[in-house]
Amino acid sequence: MIAVINLLNHVTWPLPHISATFASTKQACVSAERVMTVLSLPVRGPNPYASAAPDALELHEITFAYAGTQPVLDGITLSMAKGEITGIYGVSGSGKSTLLKVLLGLYSPVQGRILPATLKAAYLPSDHSLYAGTLRENLLMGAAEDSQRLQECIRLSHLQDCIAGLSRGLDTPMGSGGQMLSSGQAQRVAIARALYRDAHLLVLDEPTSDLDQASIAVLKETLRIVAQDRIVIVVSHDETLLAVHDRLFRLEDGQLHLQKGTA
Repeated sequence: MIAVINLLNHVTWPLPHISATFASTKQACVSAERVMTVLSLPVRGPNPYASAAPDALELHEITFAYAGTQPVLDGITLSMAKGEITGIYGVSGSGKSTLLKVLLGLYSPVQGRILPATLKAAYLPSDHSLYAGTLRENLLMGAAEDSQRLQECIRLSHLQDCIAGLSRGLDTPMGSGGQMLSSGQAQRVAIARALYRDAHLLVLDEPTSDLDQASIAVLKETLRIVAQDRIVIVVSHDETLLAVHDRLFRLEDGQLHLQKGTA
């Protein structure tokens, strides 16, 4: 009898898991279908953001609207020069994220132009995505290593002290999600990574969201250094960054309104 009961347990145990397996399989099929949809999209040609550094980035009458809605961006004209830090803020839903996606070439405006059409850009989100490899691998991201250039990027992003405190230096594993580093250190890694890839445009989205005052002070100094040869755009609500902006704009009703600096 005991043997029969044990046998029945082996037979019935998988049954409750069938529904969960079915749900997971269905979800995987839906995800695979979405991936195939993206892969089947027509090729848009070479990356429009991949050549020499310009002296300025210009937006001419940029308008963007989602299907069936009023324009989120309505005829925006703006010029941003190399060596300048431009700040943009606005309430939630004002179109800041949409503007960034247009700037980065992820969305095409329904009207207007961005000049030059070739610009290598780096987007630094607030979560500073790091991976489970070593710090070196997180900085290079598959690019060939140039030791002198890598050290220069580390210096510009104020990473020296962080690396000196790691047991294996650049070859220290970061752990899942970069758990070996603080938010401020992870942000400096993200900046160094963008510099190493020779990005001419740096776009920082809410860069101080998880930083303490000491890390914010380092960030402000870093931005001033890296902006000397680059165009820098900072989207933030943090008033502690006001002093670092050369110009500050409020995005409201699809328009940019100058709050600091000259138009």
